[in-house]
Amino acid sequence: MNGCSGVERPTDAEGEARDAYTTPVLYNDGLIVSGADLITYHDLNSGKERWRYDYAAERRIKSWHLVPSPVICDELILSTYSRGKKMFALSSKGKLEWQYEGCVPDVCTPALLNGNSTCSTAQKRC
Repeated sequence: MNGCSGVERPTDAEGEARDAYTTPVLYNDGLIVSGADLITYHDLNSGKERWRYDYAAERRIKSWHLVPSPVICDELILSTYSRGKKMFALSSKGKLEWQYEGCVPDVCTPALLNGNSTCSTAQKRC
């Protein structure tokens, strides 16, 4: 949606799980949007999608949700999978750089301090 005019822009996120409670993140000259199945990077002026990373391609469950927002660490975009099982890092071009499996946040957004990611989990489900 255009924040000044209220005019909606079309989306091509059809078929994606609809429960995501994340906050979009400004990054370089664009906006990172983390949805329940995808992370997308959009041009700030046009809203045009520049790239997408489909982290749920292997297991898409429409009833799952995503709450933690992505965070930026240097040039990497850190995010989590739904249900607190994996954390991953994407390059500025949307390519997977690394992935960690273990207990990661299902609700809390990871915090960064001196390049280290600190995660809090409400309960251990892993």
